Formats: sequence, C-alpha cells, structure tokens
Amino acid sequence: MAPPGPQMQPGGAPMGAVPPPPGAQPGGMPMGKMAPPPQIPPFRPLPSSPPPAAAPGQVPPPPAMAAPAAANDGVQQPHPLDLKSIVQGLQRSGIKPDQVMNMLDTLAPVMNAQNKSELEFFKANNAALKAANDAYAKVMQASAAQTRAATGVRAEDRRLDQGQQNIDIKADKEARLKQAAAQAAGGGAFLKTTELVYPKGENGQPDQTKAPIGVRGITKTGKIINLDADGHQVAGLDGGTPKEAKATAPGQRDAVRTNIVKSGITNAIARLNEIEKAHPTGSTSSFFGQHADNPLSRAAYGAGKSIQTGVQQDIDAKWASMIDEAIPVFTGGLRGSDAFRKFLIEQAPGPGDKPANVKEKMRLFRQNIEGTSKAFFNKFSSDPSFWGPGVKPEEVKGGADSRGTSSEWKVEKVN
Repeated sequence: MAPPGPQMQPGGAPMGAVPPPPGAQPGGMPMGKMAPPPQIPPFRPLPSSPPPAAAPGQVPPPPAMAAPAAANDGVQQPHPLDLKSIVQGLQRSGIKPDQVMNMLDTLAPVMNAQNKSELEFFKANNAALKAANDAYAKVMQASAAQTRAATGVRAEDRRLDQGQQNIDIKADKEARLKQAAAQAAGGGAFLKTTELVYPKGENGQPDQTKAPIGVRGITKTGKIINLDADGHQVAGLDGGTPKEAKATAPGQRDAVRTNIVKSGITNAIARLNEIEKAHPTGSTSSFFGQHADNPLSRAAYGAGKSIQTGVQQDIDAKWASMIDEAIPVFTGGLRGSDAFRKFLIEQAPGPGDKPANVKEKMRLFRQNIEGTSKAFFNKFSSDPSFWGPGVKPEEVKGGADSRGTSSEWKVEKVN
C-alpha cells in the first residue's frame, strides 16, 4: 500500500509549505525560496530651479509659491509602503497569521529599497528648495540694498532742496526788509546805512543763522528807522546787527569803539576847519536838520530848498556832514538816537545868530571834539533818550572811561 501523499492546502500547495509571495509564478522556483525583489530604478536628484521671474522693478515670489520640485522633469513622488495594507493583502491571499511575519521578513529588502528611494527623493527635494531659498534671499538682499540706496539719494536731494529753499526764503525776506526800509525813508537815496536785525542767541549775540526779525535804517539826516519782520515801523528791535556780532569780546569792543572815536575826531575836525575857512560867520538855514516823512512834505521841502542860494546850501551840507562825523565822538563810539542828533543840530549856528554867536558855537563844537570839553558827552550819558537802540548803561559808562583824559585822545588841529 502506497504511503499517503501530503495533505494539500487550498490552492494546491502542500500543508506546511510557505506560499510564494504575491505575483510569483507557481512552480517557478524550488520550494522554500523566494523570488528576488523587483528592481527599483535609482532616484535622480532634481536640478535646482531658480525662482520664477518677476516683472521689472518687482521682487519675485518666494519659492514656496512655485510648483513642487518633485513634479519637475516628470519625476513622481514615491508612495510609502503601508504595513497595514500589506498585512491585509496577505490575509486576503490566504496566508495564515502565524506565517505573516515570515512573509514580512521576505519583503524586507523591498521595503528597505522603497524607504531608501523616499529618503533620496526628500533629500533632493530639500536641496532644490534650499537652492531656491538661497537665490531668493540674494534677490531680496539686492532689492533691499537698491531700495536703501535709492531712498538715501532721494533723502539727500530732498535735504538739498529744502536747504536751498530756506536760503532763498531768507534772502528774499532780507531783500524785502531792505526795500521796506528804503520806502520808509522816502527812497534808497535818502538812506545812509541799512542793517538787518537778528534775534539774539543764548550767548547774547545776534544769531545770523536765523531769519532776521527786522531791519534798521539810518537816513543821511541821522533818523533811525526800525521795521519789524512784517515791515511795520516800530520804536526799537530786541536784537542785534552783524556789525554788533563782530565785536563780541570786551577787548575787541573797546578797540572798535576807540577806532571809531579816533576816526570821528579826525573827520569832524577836518569838516569844522572847512566851515571856518569857507563860511566863518555863516549860519544854517531853517531847513537844516529837517526831513520829509511823506511825498507831500517832501515836495514842499524840495520847493523851499530850491529857492536857497548855493552858499546857504553849502553851509547846511557842511554842518550836517560835520555833525554826522562828530556824533560817535560825543557818544564814545556808541549809537546815538534821533533825539541826540536834534540836540546837536540845535547847538549849531542857526537863523538869526550873530557872527559872535556863530564863532562861540563853533568853538564849543571844537572843544568837545578835541576832548577839552565833555559837555556833549555828559549830556548824552545823562539822558537815556539820547541812546540808540541796544545801548546799555554799562556801555555808556565804559565809553566815558575809554576816552580817558583830554591829553590822551586830543588830536592836532588839521589845517
């Protein structure tokens, strides 16, 4: 009797034998051996692609907005193995639970190859993204640097434009103030000097970096015209002029005042000698020291002077010139007011003065100019209404001391 054959499993396989893996050809290999795992083509790293081009003047979008790197060149992302699906497939194929582990061990090379393929894919994908991010960062840095440079150029141009505008505004304001002073004096020909007045800084000196607060004009007759920043005439301005700013130190201020006094002495004596030589007994007219404040009075003033003789006009002109030169001498180099000028005009020979009176007044002027008499300076120092704008009491006192004695600043007679 022949021995019984082996019991067969469903599907024709002997009991106890390991079934072939799914997809294996029956009878293709001896019992107990598995077919080699399928060959997986090697994964090709994707080339790094630059970010998509942007329109001129615009920053391109970041790489995250571009298409995934794995979709380039027709390469598909590998699908990871699902262990649960594999087990379920083996069970559906009739593999018993105690044989599943053996089947999984057999599939280990395939799973390792799949995992390696996935790892290489993600490495290549990360490398492509890193290259794209690096390129994008360089583009952003270049764009930011270009923006900063352009912004700096625009800011510098704006500062230059604003600075030039400020200069133009300041120059225009100064020109308008000088023009207003000329109009207030009746015309530029009637002005002797025009000085812009600036606000005082923390050091008490005029700050010329700021806009002027007004203008101070001095007419040829000695009248002082003060105009504020709006061109309105005012009594005085709380500021200083560029000339006042030059002599800041006491030593410099005293030196300037001394030079002014010395120059005034020389010039005033020369004018007085001319008067004594040309008109020893001549007196000024009723028009001497007068000025017109409006067109109507200027017309009347001009008509009256037109009927004067040439000699009388020459006398008035010489006496006016002498007083202009002598005022700094009588003030110790300080600025005098209109009131002090009127006081000096009253001391000059006038209508009705006899030759003896003319001679006496001329002598008094000479003595005060030469320093043998300080009557005019004492009159100036004792009456603050005679002081010009900005003159301080300590300056008046210092002016008296700086003149010294008559022998120290007396000058020789100019022939």
